[in-house]
Amino acid sequence: MSVSEQISKQLKKLDQLNVDDDGRNLRAQSRSPEPTEGSSSSIPANHNNTTTKKSASKKRKSQSPPPTEAMSATANQSTTTTTNQNTSHNTSHSSQTTSLTGNQRTAQATNNDEQPPVDAANLPSTANVASPRDDSTPNPEIREVFIDTMWYVIVKHKQRADGTREEYRRTSLQAAKKEAPSRKYNPSQKSVRSVLAYAIKNKFKACQLDIDLAFTDVDFVDENVQYFIDDPKYGIDNTRTTFTMHKLKRPLPGIKGAQKLFYGGFTMFLVNKLNFKEFSGAKGVWVYAPKQKTKVIVMIEGDDILIFGETDEDVDWIVSEFESQYKVAHLGYPSLFVGNNINYNLEQGTVTMDRGNRTVHFLDKIGLRPDRSISSIMDSDFDTQWREVGSRQRLPRAEKGLKTIIYQQILAELVALSKSVRSGIAKEVSTFASLESYVNDWLIAAIQRAIKFTANYNIGWKYKGESTADDEFTTGLVIQVSDEDRQKATISYFARKDGGVLDWWSKVVYQHELDLLTLQEQALSTAKEDFKHLKKLDHFIHTGEVLENVEDCEVAGCLMMDGQARPFGVYRQNS
Repeated sequence: MSVSEQISKQLKKLDQLNVDDDGRNLRAQSRSPEPTEGSSSSIPANHNNTTTKKSASKKRKSQSPPPTEAMSATANQSTTTTTNQNTSHNTSHSSQTTSLTGNQRTAQATNNDEQPPVDAANLPSTANVASPRDDSTPNPEIREVFIDTMWYVIVKHKQRADGTREEYRRTSLQAAKKEAPSRKYNPSQKSVRSVLAYAIKNKFKACQLDIDLAFTDVDFVDENVQYFIDDPKYGIDNTRTTFTMHKLKRPLPGIKGAQKLFYGGFTMFLVNKLNFKEFSGAKGVWVYAPKQKTKVIVMIEGDDILIFGETDEDVDWIVSEFESQYKVAHLGYPSLFVGNNINYNLEQGTVTMDRGNRTVHFLDKIGLRPDRSISSIMDSDFDTQWREVGSRQRLPRAEKGLKTIIYQQILAELVALSKSVRSGIAKEVSTFASLESYVNDWLIAAIQRAIKFTANYNIGWKYKGESTADDEFTTGLVIQVSDEDRQKATISYFARKDGGVLDWWSKVVYQHELDLLTLQEQALSTAKEDFKHLKKLDHFIHTGEVLENVEDCEVAGCLMMDGQARPFGVYRQNS
């Protein structure tokens, strides 16, 4: 017998040893490693969101289901929990999003309490999945993309009129490796504040809906690309099922470009079908205003929908329209949107937003604890301490790189707080942002103190729906030159109307080659443009009309220097 014949004979014996009684080759049954409990991501390390036709073909050949014993062992592994967030956030919902990874499906809440496994019979039907793929001769002009999927258990809360909450859950099929959400399709914090202010002032009724985007009836735009997924129930109800591929008829949440398609679908539904109006400067906000008087406002962020109507009938009308077009669930009164806790109180005529729970969870995530002894976000002599002590330390490059990541993580949370609900810390946060490139141990300690302070005091945004005498905006721009460091100037802007502040920002400028006159001119120009956009947004929310041109918006300016206030610009808005 020749050497090649001997080798062939040995290989046949090995193949026989690796084939079970169903004739399936067990050597190809490699499984994706499951994430460990408490990891930051629920996505298996080797899960790819998209593969070409060639890699998809390999997956069909190699990913045969494991025997029942192996599947049972896998099914007993708990999966991790992810949280939907916007800066989006992100994100999303501070309530839990529990993922069911790979082809094993077990639920687990964020409090790590053990939950019963997902029952395949209770999973939502896969209405957006066509029949198994036809392996006939493919069209060479069409690119085929395979999508790894996973089941998510979405956990939110229904809020009653008295403020009490009830847990709400649903199971949703999504892409295993999600595309990072884009903020350009979500309402800005300024838009959310403006809508809430208008609604509470006019005593609009309000409600919140949850929408399962996996059942959104929108088509893929590119006809030259076809998407395929594995059997959504594979590995749950029948571990002996042959691996098949299904053509995806509709986009799933997390797929590249899906967010844009969903947004386009909402616009077609609200604008083309129901005659709502949209404004390019207020993404995620649609207004129904027959005869130029607003009756209904809809805001959508991710899978959350806020609805405000002049009457209960107006709210019921738009809710019924959503029910006829989408798979939605009622969540009662507005409770959580763009990362903010909302308390919409019609009886008192007030609306508030805060991020208290989010900040406490963030501290726990980075291994810090609240410190009640901290009474301010930073010391009053911070600039002096930084110049004389803090700035002297220089870290080695590797150490600085690691600590810069820590600094940026905390800074991002502080920026989100200051831009959404806490205008009072905007100036201090802008100082931290200006020092990002100088990170050292002193700055790390200072910014950790700041985030602990925000957890101690759950201060948020509040708006009381009362009209002022002239019902106009009041604006202000302050440039404060540091007495200790004459090269540093902090610029702060605000715009308020009726019962609260609707827009604000702050930034630090180091004017090494910039004279005060030029600084004032540039700051005024920026503030005027922001005020102009706010007036356009306000007009759109009131009337559904988009103003093409706005009269010059003057802003009151004040230069704080050497303990003196020097006015510049115009002190009274003239509209």
